[in-house]
Amino acid sequence: MSKIFFSAGTQAPFPRLCGHLADWLRHHPRHESFFQVGPNGIVPEGFTGAQLVSVDEFQIHMEEADVIVSHAGMGNIISALELGTPLVIMPRMSALGEHVNDHQIDTASEVSQVPGIFLCETPADFSRCMERALSYSPEKPELSTKRRAELVEAVSDFLLDKI
Repeated sequence: MSKIFFSAGTQAPFPRLCGHLADWLRHHPRHESFFQVGPNGIVPEGFTGAQLVSVDEFQIHMEEADVIVSHAGMGNIISALELGTPLVIMPRMSALGEHVNDHQIDTASEVSQVPGIFLCETPADFSRCMERALSYSPEKPELSTKRRAELVEAVSDFLLDKI
């Protein structure tokens, strides 16, 4: 059984992605999950979660997760990279009223080439991304703490220059 942590972030709910994960989990009930759905968000019926959690509780969920499912927010992307946890991301879209602009689409496009990050652009992609994330194992041995920090810093610097 794998642990899956969903995070919509702290600014707004993300019902589109939340719904994709809930539907997927209903067809794959062997997985444990926790939904952090954001302010005014609704935890899907039959699942455990909260709108917001403390920083400490958030960190525990991130550390215990086998896969993280998230909006394409930099905080969650960097945290997943630091932890070495596979990350399924879906960018919020301004055309759907999910954000004021499309910076998350740009962010997601840039980080989608990073090993262990799986970009879900359409509902049809979601199941494939989840399966890839759950079966992901780095080809190289675990990164040292120092090397991982260097990688996170390099990706962060690169993204900050792009957006």
